[in-house]
Amino acid sequence: MYIHQNEFFYNTFDGCTLYDVDNSTISENRMAYNQFNGMQLAYGEFNEFVLNLFQENKNYGLKLGASDYNSIHHNTFFDNNLLGYDNGTVTGYAQGYDTTLTNLWYDDTINEGNWWSDWGGMGSYVLDGGGPHNEDLYPLGAPPVPPMIAEYSTNIMLILIPTLFVPIALISYRRKKR
Repeated sequence: MYIHQNEFFYNTFDGCTLYDVDNSTISENRMAYNQFNGMQLAYGEFNEFVLNLFQENKNYGLKLGASDYNSIHHNTFFDNNLLGYDNGTVTGYAQGYDTTLTNLWYDDTINEGNWWSDWGGMGSYVLDGGGPHNEDLYPLGAPPVPPMIAEYSTNIMLILIPTLFVPIALISYRRKKR
C-alpha cells in the first residue's frame, strides 16, 4: 500500500490511525492540529515513513505501538506534544512514541534522521515509550522539505498573483500613455 499526499487536520482524536498495516510507504502526508496524535500505527511491520509533516498535534506527532521493523526518516516534527503526554503512569515530552526496539528513526544507509523542532542541536533525539533504541541517532539540522500546509499555500498564491500583476499593469499603462 502507498499512502501519499493526504491531509489530516483538526480531528477530535488521532489524525490517522493505521491498524495492522505492513510493507507500506507513508509519504508526503500532513497531520496537524489533531486533538490526540497526528498518526498512530498499531501492529504494523516493515513500513517506511518519509517526508511527512507532523505539526502541532496535542500529543505525539507519530505514535508506534506493537509495531516492528519500521523506518522513520526525513520527516518534519514541529511543536507536537508541547504540554506533555500523560497516560497515568508516565509523562513524556518527546514528539514521537515507540514501544518496541526494532524500529529505526533514521535512514541507516546515509545516517540521516528526522527534523525535530525541540531538538537541542547536539546528540540524539530520545523518544518516549521505552527501550534504548528508541531514539533518532541522526536528527536533521533543518526540515527536509519546507512544511507547507495547504491553507497557507492558497493564501500565498493570492498574494503572489496580484504582486506580479501590478507591475505588468503599470508598465502597460505607461506605454499606452506615451
